[in-house]
Amino acid sequence: MAAREVANLVPGGSVEVDADDLAFPEPFSKAPPGEYRLRAILDPELVDQQAKADQARIAERYGGFDMLRRREKMAFTPPPTAGAH
Repeated sequence: MAAREVANLVPGGSVEVDADDLAFPEPFSKAPPGEYRLRAILDPELVDQQAKADQARIAERYGGFDMLRRREKMAFTPPPTAGAH
């Protein structure tokens, strides 16, 4: 983890942060190769869990996954903006 206090940053502004500066427990340059870029912006397992929960909620509005499987011409879960039928 690396962090730096930034004062007076305006919307749309940017700041450079050295990943070895104030890093814990060690500088990033000493970290072994891995999925750091991906995991720096999201937790893939959590995002997958949230997506599946969202899909289940939407499917439930249409009578559940079994009902959706029986419908003709519907090979996908309806988008959140679609009304229940």
